[in-house]
Amino acid sequence: MNFCELLPLELGWTVKSWKMLGGKCNIPPRSLVSVLAKIVTISLVTVLLLEGVCRIYNKLNPTFIFPSDSYNRFRGVSFAKRYLSQLNSQGFNDVEHSRNKKSNIFRIVGIGDSFVFGVVPREKNFLALLERKLNYEKTLFEIVNMGIPNIGTDSYLALLVNEGLSLSPDLVICCFFMGNDFDDRLESHPNRFHSYLYAFLKYLYIAHIENAEAVFSSASYRDDALNINPKKFLAIERERSLNFRKNNKDFLAKLDWATSNLKRMKEVCSLRGAQFLVVIIPDEAQVSISLQKEVVGSYGALAEEAFDFKFPNMLLGVRLREMNIPYIDLLDDFSALPESKRCYRPRDTHWNIAGNELAADFIFNKLKFFLDLSGSDAAKR
Repeated sequence: MNFCELLPLELGWTVKSWKMLGGKCNIPPRSLVSVLAKIVTISLVTVLLLEGVCRIYNKLNPTFIFPSDSYNRFRGVSFAKRYLSQLNSQGFNDVEHSRNKKSNIFRIVGIGDSFVFGVVPREKNFLALLERKLNYEKTLFEIVNMGIPNIGTDSYLALLVNEGLSLSPDLVICCFFMGNDFDDRLESHPNRFHSYLYAFLKYLYIAHIENAEAVFSSASYRDDALNINPKKFLAIERERSLNFRKNNKDFLAKLDWATSNLKRMKEVCSLRGAQFLVVIIPDEAQVSISLQKEVVGSYGALAEEAFDFKFPNMLLGVRLREMNIPYIDLLDDFSALPESKRCYRPRDTHWNIAGNELAADFIFNKLKFFLDLSGSDAAKR
């Protein structure tokens, strides 16, 4: 019995209890207070029971629906089916990797959110494509995909320290998404009370009312599927656009927080003798002129001059250079493409298959110089 099947049992208990308490349509005035007290009592007991059911279920079978202060909240389930493949034993969208690295292999660990985890089939993911490009001549490179949806830079750091470094990487690539990596972070108040029942009802609203497709979908893949309704998609991009507003004082604090985590990632990599590289992934609103106009237009009288969709990348680049962290910014590469070249899934915020292919090309063309592969046959691909 799954969690959703448990709720009707509790609701059924409520109805039976109401009948046992003598619920009637015609209530005598003298017993009105008593009946109201029974209604309140039944309601409170029902809410508490449902809250308990939610907590017990999550204890026995943890799920991303309920609040957590761990980066594992949105981690994939081990061996879960996804399109024509399945997740590995660690819940990552990748094949199995031995902790013991072969001496002739250059191991790259890729860390990031749903862009790294991938919304396209595994073999079409940009990291999988990048690995094939690097190994065009012969198998010398191994890329370990450690993407977990809906996490941010503090989780990237924790994931690297807790799991990534144990794989003895030669290079760690942190994929920084401009759309939400300045904002996504672990629960700031782990001791604050969270209602699991409220979280479940909120999930039902998002999943069924808004018709959002789950990142972990096991259904057949459709590159042109419309995954989020137009109103919700615009709301997502509008919220993200706040970081592209000029004179946004809040953004500087977010920048400080995000880059402090990237700095720590570089430090721990250096202690283990691993290189560290940041790949900056642009939000769709940064590269699509039509979407930019739609987002800016949603503010009404706010002038278009109030936004600068490239300024955050410039600030991030300055900070990374100050910390001596090498990076690859994909914004100019994707911005140079014609508007007719769709690289993001419609109403989804993630790259489609073509976007993943282009990302792999762009990264490879710059990574080959970082790894000094410019003279190899692979670099000619």
